[in-house]
Amino acid sequence: MDIRTLFVAVAVSNLAFALGIFLYVKGQHSVHHSIEIWGKSRFLAGMGVVLLAMRGDMLPVPFVIVTANSFVFAAVTLSVVAFKSCLERPLPKVNSASAILAGFILLWLVLLASGIPENIRLVLFTFYFSFTLLVISRDLAIGWRKNSILQKFLATITPLFAILTFVRGLVALFHPAEGVFSSNSSQVAAMLVGFVESITTSFGFLLLAKEKTDRELEAQAGTDHLTGLPNRRSFYAMAEKVISLEKRMGNPVSMLLLDLDNFKKINDRHGHDTGDRILVEFAAILRMTTRQCDFLVRLGGEEFGVLMPDTPPFSALEAAERIRLAVEDCGVEIAGERICFTVSIGVYGEESASGRDMDHYLRSADAALYRAKALGRNRVETEMPEERIEPDCLVLAEAPD
Repeated sequence: MDIRTLFVAVAVSNLAFALGIFLYVKGQHSVHHSIEIWGKSRFLAGMGVVLLAMRGDMLPVPFVIVTANSFVFAAVTLSVVAFKSCLERPLPKVNSASAILAGFILLWLVLLASGIPENIRLVLFTFYFSFTLLVISRDLAIGWRKNSILQKFLATITPLFAILTFVRGLVALFHPAEGVFSSNSSQVAAMLVGFVESITTSFGFLLLAKEKTDRELEAQAGTDHLTGLPNRRSFYAMAEKVISLEKRMGNPVSMLLLDLDNFKKINDRHGHDTGDRILVEFAAILRMTTRQCDFLVRLGGEEFGVLMPDTPPFSALEAAERIRLAVEDCGVEIAGERICFTVSIGVYGEESASGRDMDHYLRSADAALYRAKALGRNRVETEMPEERIEPDCLVLAEAPD
């Protein structure tokens, strides 16, 4: 196969990816930043290979050596930045495309002025490229068990490209090629590996970015935008699984239903912005006063819920009272005025999860919440059968404010 044809194929594939990405992200604000970085890396890679193909015939060799190698090195570095950004790994201190390119231009001016032979420059590139591929592979492999099949595939195949590239560098070190466009077997093999690597990582990266975007959209669809808690739809799907699991294990399950007292009056008097501040503050209190294994939800308006797996009724009552007291002691500062608020809580729990479904837990907790509101608000009430409640907990639940 003609080596120039491979150069053209590599250049065209990278530039085509870059063009497609730039057209895709244009005017879209929801596109992940890593995709833009990847587009820049493919553009620089394509331009670098184009300049190499024009070496000697159309452009001066020294100019091509500096610009082409700077473009390609910057492209390789930006590919690492793109993967790190997509995978949410710590980014290098310098991650600006222009800064990276300027740094490599300076480096290659120094290397060219030093008179370093062409095969050594090729060795320098292959070793650096291998190193960056290994960095990408390491980032892809973090959290292996939870990773998608695509991410595991990329983490597995990337080191293979790194090894093949490293071997190419060793060949260039001990058996220098006749020139950039020499069509010996090692040169052709290296370009083929580069072409396959470019196509594989480009498609792989875009699919990985799509996976990330899909996960983010799914999380947003199941999350209350104001408090950051799960919304009713996502909570129901998760809660049914939790109750089913606890039922099979014979563990107790409890449900708290919480409603902020006189919330409409707060909105009417202080405005909806203040109401939103209170909802956010209440969600923060819930996070601080519940366990990591508890499942929180904003059911709608000022109504919240807490599903407590492996929690007997008396422990749920204690938790509810702890939340009530924390809310009673809290307040929100608005324009120098401290606005206090309270919460009423209904509790339902079973010592051993039976055949009840989520709707039953919510209905029973709601009945208890209704009684708490009717008895004066800012209190905890329960809808559990009396024989399942310890005496101390009865006193706790029925104690006056």
